[in-house]
Formats: sequence, structure tokens, C-alpha cells
Amino acid sequence: MPHVQVSVYQFQQESAEETLRRARETAYPLYRRRPGFLGYQLVMTGQDTGIGVTTWETADQAAAAVALDDQWITEHGFTTVSWVQTHVGSVYFSGLESSGGTGT
Repeated sequence: MPHVQVSVYQFQQESAEETLRRARETAYPLYRRRPGFLGYQLVMTGQDTGIGVTTWETADQAAAAVALDDQWITEHGFTTVSWVQTHVGSVYFSGLESSGGTGT
């Protein structure tokens, strides 16, 4: 069963779209190079909030993604990120049938 690392982000006022765009451009390639990587989703939940979900083959890989996420924020100067809450757990159920997204 895959495991996920979920990051709940609070951004500076009305900076979610720009920050998530930058995350797609910089974090996604970083995660893809890691062993066990299965997927990455970014969700804009408001003008100043968002969620990132990375999916991994093992619990250890998902847990290691927490440090990778922190490193990524620091290295890329994401001053728009004002708060992050992280969670790691096993996928209990997944009903995703197709990507369906536009990737924009």
C-alpha cells in the first residue's frame, strides 16, 4: 500500500497561485528523482492556502519527504510560505481513476 506526505500550506495574502506554480516547476522535478516516488498533487484551497500531496512506495520514503519539503522551501527562497503543517500516513483508499487535470 502506498504512503503519502501531506503538507498544508498557509501563504502570504493572495500568493497561493504563484507559489503553487513555482512549486510545480521546482519541487516536482526534485521529488521525481527520489526513489519510491509515485505522484505529486497540488491543491489550491484559497487565495492564501494550499495542499501538497506526494505519494511514495514506503512509509520511510514518505517520512523522508517531510525533510525534503523543508529543504525545498529553504533552498528556493519561498518567503511566501508562512506556515506548514505536515502529515504522513498510508493510503487507506484511493478512488482516482484518471488524471483528468490540465496540468496548468
